[in-house]
Amino acid sequence: MVPTSEKHLYKHIQSLKTMMTRKIYDYINLHQRSPKNICLKGFDKIPMLSKKREELTFKERLSIFFIGSGFYKITDKAEALPSVQDKLLRSGTTIGYEQKDIVSNRDKDEKSIEGPASITPTEKKRIIAEVVRHLINDGSELYLLKLEAVVPYASRGYWGDKKVRISWFRALAKHLKKEPQDLVKSDFTSNGLNRALKHYKNSPYKAIKEAFPEKNIKEWEMLRTPEGFFDKKSNKVAAIKWLVKITKKKPKDLIADDFQQRRLGGLLASHYHNSPFRAVSEAYPGKNIKEWEMTKVSNSFYKNPMNRNDAVRWMAVQLGKDPRKLLYEDFLAYGAGAIVDKHCGSVYAAVREAFPELKIKRKDMQTSQGFWSQGKNRIRATRKLARTLRKKPSDLIADDFIKNGLSSLIHFHNNSPFLAVKEAYSELNLIPTDMKHGNKMHVKT
Repeated sequence: MVPTSEKHLYKHIQSLKTMMTRKIYDYINLHQRSPKNICLKGFDKIPMLSKKREELTFKERLSIFFIGSGFYKITDKAEALPSVQDKLLRSGTTIGYEQKDIVSNRDKDEKSIEGPASITPTEKKRIIAEVVRHLINDGSELYLLKLEAVVPYASRGYWGDKKVRISWFRALAKHLKKEPQDLVKSDFTSNGLNRALKHYKNSPYKAIKEAFPEKNIKEWEMLRTPEGFFDKKSNKVAAIKWLVKITKKKPKDLIADDFQQRRLGGLLASHYHNSPFRAVSEAYPGKNIKEWEMTKVSNSFYKNPMNRNDAVRWMAVQLGKDPRKLLYEDFLAYGAGAIVDKHCGSVYAAVREAFPELKIKRKDMQTSQGFWSQGKNRIRATRKLARTLRKKPSDLIADDFIKNGLSSLIHFHNNSPFLAVKEAYSELNLIPTDMKHGNKMHVKT
């Protein structure tokens, strides 16, 4: 309808200006472009892929899918869409002012001049719905989402379909470039899959287990183990036995790093005080594993003489040997080399401490054939002796070796502490006169 007064014409022009300004800035905000670069044609024909497909977030893809499938609600903001405003204006309604104001000053006291004809709310809804549908058909779902003109939703029963849930869960893992076991609850909820997750009592693990049955994922493999899972002993035992199987190790060979690398570090810390031995003992009670049998024993374990003695006595029984015939190789074979280290490399001292009732003498011990023939064994024993006695290498005397069960080592060096020290500390370039007591075997103290 043509305006019938100067005031009406003025307001009609102002309305058109407002509409065009809104249309321009909608486009600017959506594309973050400078107003100088805006073309005034086809503002509503902004394609869905103004972002490349790979740039869309998972939630945007999900929303676009629902909108394209016809599952959306039109919000009040849809009325502000430029094309809606334009169509309403062309349909005869007035935007931004009331019809009663369309009266010239001259006719104020006369019969009001009729302005543009108004339309019913039902007709307005129909026009808005038509425009929205047209934009969706043009591929402008993302545009509608940006302006919050529509709200997507899943149809009733949509998430009740197991195949549907699985397809979206697999798509989520692929989109986020995550392994299924690395997905956490927030990955689902922040990407529009919270209603789907409710079918699993909000448990990511249950959702992943159903979506990826071929991976046979265990609860403890998840980035976040289900809360309270390890409160049950059976679950702890299952995890430890799985670890043994997956690492292809014997239970006694498990170390803390094995637990850490398989996401069981929390189990080890919270339930076993970071002790693989305690974990293995609970999982394999029938094996009666001793702590000294473990590949790695805690540094403090052998500080206790009782632990050392129990280990040596147990080893003698296992080997069926007279304690006097125990060799260093026997300690190594049973992972108890640290006991000998505590005695400065002396098997004799370790055995004497474990069997005081036998009153074993050094001459009663069977020497380890070839043990001192290996330079690394001699060097390690000599260095260990110096550290234990807190002496400078040059201060060591023959009695230091003898009293600490290393007489066979000093004998190997023709009873010369100098030769032993020179070999162990070659970097010092020692000469005989550097030794505190020369090259003597026995020094009275």
